[in-house]
Amino acid sequence: MVSLTDSPSFACAGERSPSLTVPPRERASVSWQLTAPAAGHLALPAVRLLAPRHNCALTTQSPHVYVAPF
Repeated sequence: MVSLTDSPSFACAGERSPSLTVPPRERASVSWQLTAPAAGHLALPAVRLLAPRHNCALTTQSPHVYVAPF
């Protein structure tokens, strides 16, 4: 399972936690559309990858991005 954590800096369109199965030696991609309600340096939401079958979890750090005003 892949999930996007909550972030007060961005609104997310679509499903936050799509469930997908990836066979061995294959690839899959997931994308989210994020909207920033304000300009400035904002923290991106973290992405979490869970593999319960293998008892593994991975969570990314939340990097900051600069959102330019319109």
